[in-house]
Parts: sequence; C-alpha cells; structure tokens
Amino acid sequence: MVEIREMPPFACTLLQASAAVAATLGPAVPAPLTATEEMLWLGPEEWLLLGEPGVPQGPASLVDVSDRYRGLALHGPGAATLLNEGCPLDLADAAFPPGSCTRTVFGKAEVILWRPSAAEWRLLVARSFSPYLLALLHEAQADLTPG
Repeated sequence: MVEIREMPPFACTLLQASAAVAATLGPAVPAPLTATEEMLWLGPEEWLLLGEPGVPQGPASLVDVSDRYRGLALHGPGAATLLNEGCPLDLADAAFPPGSCTRTVFGKAEVILWRPSAAEWRLLVARSFSPYLLALLHEAQADLTPG
C-alpha cells in the first residue's frame, strides 16, 4: 500500500542563472536530473529553490512561484509502480535513484517528479491540476489493489 498525502504549502522560487551564480546561494548546486533538499535542477541554468532564497551574486532571475505549485508525497514500497500507471519514465532504482528529479507528465498533467529518498517520491504540480492528479493517483492505486 502506498500512502499519498498532500504536502503543506511551501515557499519556492524559480532561479535562472549560471551555475556559478547559483552556487553563490550556498547549497550545493545539483547536477542535471538531480536535487538537494534546497534546490531541484529543472534544466540548463534553471533551478527550483525550496524555502526562502538568498540573494545571488551575479546576473540572475528570481521569481516567487510558491502559489503556483501544490505538492504530493508518496511513501511505500509500491510507489514507483503506482507512479508508472501515469508516468512514462523508467522509475526503477537504477534508472531513477534517490536524489533524482525531472520534469515529466502524469496522465495529462505536467509535474516535477522528485525522489528525495528510497522510500519517498514527491510530485509538484500546478495548483489547478492538483485535484486531477490526486484523483488519478487514487484511481491508479485502486487499480493496483488486489481484491
């Protein structure tokens, strides 16, 4: 059984800058397709900062997107199987190990998929798609539940 829970609101800021400028914010800048607890790599020279950001030392764009995203957390040994009901990525441990993150889709919703640990997966989705995504996850869970 996979536990699906909505995450409480959180502060997040979109940063567009060079890796050198991003590094001035303090936390280690994650490599492509990875994340730290404070920073998720979204694309070349683009990161999502979790929590209150510092001030970058150099040219950068910082946009508060806290109201844009809702977060869902999944816990349990069947989480990858559940996610594969609506996500086309290979989520096996070798292909998507803990610390990985990427933009992808679940059903028809664009999401940021992040695996902070072996036992936890997080989905960040646009606020307006949150009810749709939650319904799809519960439907997938019902499909996978024996009986």
